This record gives sequence, C-alpha cells and structure tokens, in this order.
Amino acid sequence: MWDLFHHPLREEEYFFILGFLIIGGWIGLQYLRTTLAHFREGREQDAVTALKIEMIQRGMSPAEIERVLLAKGESSPSLAKQLGRAAGDMARKVVN
Repeated sequence: MWDLFHHPLREEEYFFILGFLIIGGWIGLQYLRTTLAHFREGREQDAVTALKIEMIQRGMSPAEIERVLLAKGESSPSLAKQLGRAAGDMARKVVN
C-alpha cells in the first residue's frame, strides 16, 4: 500500500521545485517589502498631518511651522516654506 504513495522524483524535478521555491520566495519578499514601505509612508504622512493640524490649532505662525518642519528634517527648505504658507492659509480659513 505504501508503494502507492511513494513516487521518487527525478533530479530535474527537484531542481524545478527548488527554483520555483526560490523565485516564489523572492517575489513574495519583494511584495512584502513594497507593501510595508507603503504602509510606513502612510503612517509617516498621518503623523506629519497630525503635527501640522496641532500646530495650526495652537495658533503657530507659518514661520514657526516652517522652522519646526525644517528642524524635524521632514523636507527641504523650499518645501517647508510651501507647507508653512499652506498652513498659514489653512489657519486663516479656520479663524475666519
């Protein structure tokens, strides 16, 4: 009866299975790496957004927001200026 379940594989079949597992594992790891990177970027963006909202609610000026963003190392000076201006515009809308 055990002879029915025993089917020896040829050497080529072992190499095929090994190659399939290696390639499938590599593809799976790349997919996992990409998924986790997107998840991390989303979490970081959520944290930055929460920080900006908190700074606006505290009544910080655009210059102060720009200084915080630059000190945090989040962005380049030109991007920080744009974000500071946008935060100032949002703060003016909230106040009005």
